[in-house]
Amino acid sequence: MAGWKNRKKPVDLYGEVDSNLLSCWITAFLMGPLALITLVSTLFAGIGFDTVIFVLAVLILSQAIRGIVKLRKLKKSLLEDPKSVRHTDILAAPSFKGLYWFIH
Repeated sequence: MAGWKNRKKPVDLYGEVDSNLLSCWITAFLMGPLALITLVSTLFAGIGFDTVIFVLAVLILSQAIRGIVKLRKLKKSLLEDPKSVRHTDILAAPSFKGLYWFIH
């Protein structure tokens, strides 16, 4: 019973990549229009609270796009050679799974 803490549960890499990719796509679809709307609002109304929202939306959108690109590359290499992708590679990619309760 002393070695039970050292056992790792097997991880479904395909499911992990797919759920992270889904969270990045949802975030990109939500932040893209928000960034455009706040950009127009900032241009017409001047610098204010809309500018802060615009900057945050653009930063989150850029991380979502970065996550999509990285996770698509990982998914492609996972399909070609399953041993080439580690779980830590998937965890290193940006993910927004914590924001959405319906993504497992």
